[in-house]
Amino acid sequence: MKKQRFTVIAAASIEPGLVPFTLFTKDKEGHATLYLRKGLAYTPKRKGILKDLGRVFYIASEDKDKYLEYASDRIEKIVNNPEIRVSDKAMIVYGVGKRTVKSLMEDPRSGSVMNSSRRLVESQVALIFSSPEAAANMFELSAFDSYTFSHSINVCTFCIMLGEKLFGNDKKKLWELGMSGLLHDVGKSRIDQNILEKDTCLDAEEWEVMKRHAYYSYEIIKEHSLPRPIADAGHHHHERLDGSGYPDSLSGWRIHPTARIVAVADIYDALTSDRPYKSKMMPLEALHEIAATEPHIDQEAFNALLQSVLRNMDLVHDFQANKLAGCTNLL
Repeated sequence: MKKQRFTVIAAASIEPGLVPFTLFTKDKEGHATLYLRKGLAYTPKRKGILKDLGRVFYIASEDKDKYLEYASDRIEKIVNNPEIRVSDKAMIVYGVGKRTVKSLMEDPRSGSVMNSSRRLVESQVALIFSSPEAAANMFELSAFDSYTFSHSINVCTFCIMLGEKLFGNDKKKLWELGMSGLLHDVGKSRIDQNILEKDTCLDAEEWEVMKRHAYYSYEIIKEHSLPRPIADAGHHHHERLDGSGYPDSLSGWRIHPTARIVAVADIYDALTSDRPYKSKMMPLEALHEIAATEPHIDQEAFNALLQSVLRNMDLVHDFQANKLAGCTNLL
């Protein structure tokens, strides 16, 4: 008989009302104990009793997607709930983010999925601003996940962090940047899966097909009447300041600032993620790699990335003074 596996969730993320998955607690010996069957009501009385049992519930691992759907509908309340630890909030936001990206890739024209994306990014901005710990938690989660659906939520996170360094507490601008990061690759939903999942380098013909994703992202974002900088970021996040990028070979000021920021976040996540055809770099190694392409990227955005990754201005100054050259395992 196959042993049932469980996933831990924050108890305070469950609201009174009908629950669409079964909840478990654990006894003193660490054995799972049924607490509430799915479809039954989680009452205020039960919530009061739970305080004596601890701060977590357990759900069957196969119910994880149901929980993320449940959390997605309540993401603002979860982020603003003082009873939930910051690290747990980060985990929930990250999980909801991956689920949202998966839904976007399956149905990019869905208005309800796009509305979920809007709420997600608003909540992520609020979470990152709630404490330095929240930003660190989101950053750390990006380093321990598979690439398929995590890339866009990672780029979203990095864009918000870079935006905070560049624009301070401008929530509207940070939301715009977060949405740009979340949606920058949505056009890949129109690319053949065989090309997207190929575990060797693309040939010339396949590469030309892959490059179309930038224009497809632009088209999809425009369909949802989102602000122009978000659409521009989808269209031009592969442009380079020296004109060597695609799809339009734009250079310098002709590339929208939002697209330049997304480009830096996109490159960093690509370098620090495991891919079918390459192993990931360590953070400092990736920063050295990006710095070597100086003519290609926005230097203000890169300096913001340095501050976000190194989290110590002395280290930032040492990096800029080339004192960390050859060092790849500091982080």
